[in-house]
Amino acid sequence: MSDRLMYVKMIKSSRKTQLDLLKTIGEKYNLRPYFYKYGYCEKTEFKWFVPWIKDKPNDVRILDCCCGIGLLAACLDKHGYTEYYGSDINPEYVRVGTELFEELGLRGKITEGNVHELATHYNGLFDIVTMFDVSFFPGIDLIRVADQVLQALKPGGWFIFDFAEFKRIKSEINLYSRVEIRAILAEFSKLSFSRMKGNKTRWMVVAKK
Repeated sequence: MSDRLMYVKMIKSSRKTQLDLLKTIGEKYNLRPYFYKYGYCEKTEFKWFVPWIKDKPNDVRILDCCCGIGLLAACLDKHGYTEYYGSDINPEYVRVGTELFEELGLRGKITEGNVHELATHYNGLFDIVTMFDVSFFPGIDLIRVADQVLQALKPGGWFIFDFAEFKRIKSEINLYSRVEIRAILAEFSKLSFSRMKGNKTRWMVVAKK
């Protein structure tokens, strides 16, 4: 199976199948070059996020949901943000990410966890919760995630994520309109949208508790 077909199959599959494919991907690739290439703010989402966070204190506590191998941690560490906590359901990503943190001396940690159960472990602990590149996965229930994030955030905390918006497409992946996102995040006090540079269908969302 080609890399592209494997990815397409993954985002259109059930959560169990996603996990099996993620494990296969983790075993197939040496993820270190990917980390070095994208872990220092080269991903589009990070290029947007870093200017946004620069007016926040360096000791803000950040939870990165579905963090993979922790690419965002390397980017934040470069800018002096060290209170990074990553959470991912794939143990292979957590293992590789933890090894990379140790190799590079990054300040932060990654643990295995489910984005739908955040409040069980992180009730009211974080200033910022992020979730990049996964809202379109069929295994992600954004309504449940929003509820869990609200509980994980401190008062006045921020939830930042991206989503895909398509008006005319038949697909098994999760696609949302801005109206739907507003409804899902109705319990948040403030909400804004920014179109991702160079991508007409991807949006960044900033929601304040």
